[in-house]
Amino acid sequence: MKKVVLLSFISGLSLTAFAQDAVFNQYTRGAIYLNPALAGSANSKDGDAAVRLGTQYRNQWGRDIVFNTGLLYYDQSVGNGYGNVGFYALQDKAGDGGFTTTQANAVYAYQTPFKRGRWAAQYGLSLGYRSQGIQLSKLRFEDQIDYTQGTVKPTSELIPANRKANADVAAGAVFFNKFFQVGLALHNITQPSYDYIGVVDNRVPMRFTLHSGGVIVLRNVERTQYTALHLQGLVMKQGNFSQINAAVSLINNEFQFGIGHRRSWYFAQNADAVTFNLGIIVKNLYINYTYEQTISQLKAWSPRTNELGIALRLRKSRYAAPVRPGFPM
Repeated sequence: MKKVVLLSFISGLSLTAFAQDAVFNQYTRGAIYLNPALAGSANSKDGDAAVRLGTQYRNQWGRDIVFNTGLLYYDQSVGNGYGNVGFYALQDKAGDGGFTTTQANAVYAYQTPFKRGRWAAQYGLSLGYRSQGIQLSKLRFEDQIDYTQGTVKPTSELIPANRKANADVAAGAVFFNKFFQVGLALHNITQPSYDYIGVVDNRVPMRFTLHSGGVIVLRNVERTQYTALHLQGLVMKQGNFSQINAAVSLINNEFQFGIGHRRSWYFAQNADAVTFNLGIIVKNLYINYTYEQTISQLKAWSPRTNELGIALRLRKSRYAAPVRPGFPM
């Protein structure tokens, strides 16, 4: 009986602690992870359609409570420019490697321009493979404990499986023009299971994301010489978790500096963090760094988060749909 109770507790604990997907602060950089409808949305520095290859790394909270997330992505326009394809791979580690999620998804989006080519909508679908697991060596059971020496004995407990792999599906839509965009995405439509012991039906809850952003041009000499304000916001809900992000950035030619705020949606009094981000463009290389300072009660144990993103706009795409987003992607 102790075995069943203990394993049920572990299984339930994993659902409570790790059910929320990773969310990046600079979520428009790895755009196809945010919303599959944003595939092919990258622009080169002069505003033309570009092939985008990039990576993001996030180290959340630091110290003993560590969440490390890495993302690799690629996307571009294809065909007549109305079609867009992409791919991303993600690995998320919680704690000292005790719980990991590995994900690989292919993405397709299609654009339909309207209103004389000034506005457009894109609809996207993401299909992939998601594997989640626990590292058995990190678990501790009652029969391992020597009350004079600590956890020193081998265990006789058996867990049928330490990883679960399932299909993963996401869909989204985005509506935009040269200066504004608003999008909606739904992830984990299949609600992948990660029940390792057959006692609790643990499933990844669906993730709902509403995001928006816009550019206010302050000075416009030419495409590569301008000053603008970039406003962006995100509302996300997944199971019992919720999150609101809001940020404003000043873009001056190849440089960007911004500040932002993150808090819980359900509990509006629970402010989570303030953020500061820096960005620079060196030829076709886009680099951004974000620092998050925890301001909630967790700040004593988990004071800060660091996030780094690097992306190449490899070349101008031969294909370009009539409507291109003017906001930074």
